[in-house]
Amino acid sequence: MRVSDRRSILWGIAIAVFTLASCGSDHQVARIDDTAPITAPTAVKAGERVPADATFERFTGGQGRFSDYAGKPLVINFWQTTCAPCLKEMPAFERIHQALGANVQFLGIDVNDTLSSGKDYAQKLGVTYDLVRDPRAELLSALGGVVLPTTVLVGADGTVLLVHASALSENALTSAITKAFG
Repeated sequence: MRVSDRRSILWGIAIAVFTLASCGSDHQVARIDDTAPITAPTAVKAGERVPADATFERFTGGQGRFSDYAGKPLVINFWQTTCAPCLKEMPAFERIHQALGANVQFLGIDVNDTLSSGKDYAQKLGVTYDLVRDPRAELLSALGGVVLPTTVLVGADGTVLLVHASALSENALTSAITKAFG
């Protein structure tokens, strides 16, 4: 490879890195439904409380809030139908949800998909825990997520205990739940 070719490649990489670094948070996750209302506050960190009054649209209809889950530990999983690692980990989340029963609540938050698309995939995967929509990725951002999948563990008192960005195996999720919730 010639020196001039290497320089061109390096300049191309440098421009791409600069472009990605200069993008704001609105460009971190593609958005499909730009008409959805913005409801989430600024990002929280581990040790802070989940935004109890942030609202979301339930797959079953109606609105919900994080405060609806107060009093029991909560596993929140952000996912999307075009995210292969998200879809791969969802059956493990379902198995753990079934094993833990009412002791730990599970909430799947579908980021950016249409309602029908999200419902179709969840049905195919046999997901029975609560599913809601985050059509503009505000809840993902509010809970400190920047990639999909992201899993957030929330204590019974509403405190964010863990924000994990990337897919979790069944064993890793079980271990994280055991550490976080005792």
